Amino acid sequence: MEKRYTLNLLIKYLYRETDIFETLEVEDALAHDYSLADEFKRLKKSFLKLPNVKFLPNKASMENILSYSRTREMNSAF
Repeated sequence: MEKRYTLNLLIKYLYRETDIFETLEVEDALAHDYSLADEFKRLKKSFLKLPNVKFLPNKASMENILSYSRTREMNSAF
């Protein structure tokens, strides 16, 4: 029986979110299925074009969250 690999599994593999068994299975499939390997190459090429963005909240937002958390903590103690 031949397993069909989904785009979601390839994306999971690309982001290194697969477990060891999925990783080995995908790597074996990529080594033996040239059309899957071509699809993965296109996917990886697109992935590498994505910007490396880091999202950081502004300081005021963090202070508001922490303040709210402290207020909730004090109110739940009573």
